[in-house]
Amino acid sequence: MNRLIVDMIKKSVTEFNQWRKDNPGEHIDLWKADLSKVNMKGINLDYAYMRECNLENALLDGSSFKRAMLEDSNLKYASLSNCKLIQADMSGANLHRANLENSDLSLADLRQADLTEADMTSAIMKSTDTSDADMRWAKMDKIEW
Repeated sequence: MNRLIVDMIKKSVTEFNQWRKDNPGEHIDLWKADLSKVNMKGINLDYAYMRECNLENALLDGSSFKRAMLEDSNLKYASLSNCKLIQADMSGANLHRANLENSDLSLADLRQADLTEADMTSAIMKSTDTSDADMRWAKMDKIEW
C-alpha cells in the first residue's frame, strides 16, 4: 500500500483525480488500505490494485473502478450508486447491504461475493460473473442482464 496515495485520497478527491490526470502511468496500490467511512464520491480508481481494501461505509457514488482489483475487499454498507465497475474484479468481496443502484457492472467478476441485501436496482450486469455469489434478499429490480 502506498501511504502517500491513501493520505491524498483522504485529503481531497478533487486533488487526487487531478494528480491521476497528471500522472496517468502511476500505479495505484491500495492493498489492505483502510478507507472505511471516507467520502470519495466521484473518485477515479480505474485500474487500481485494492485487494483486501476496507471500504466499509465509504461514500463512492459516481466513482469509476474500471478494471480495478477489489478481490476480497470489504465494501459492506458502501454507497456505490452510479459507479462504473466495468471489468472490476470483486471476487470474494463483501458487498453486504451495499448500494449499487444504477451502477455498471458489465463484465465484472463477482464470483463468491457476498451481495446479501445489496441494492442492485437498475444495475447493468451484462456478462457479469456471479458464480457462487450470495445474492439472498438483494434488490434486483430492473437489472439489465
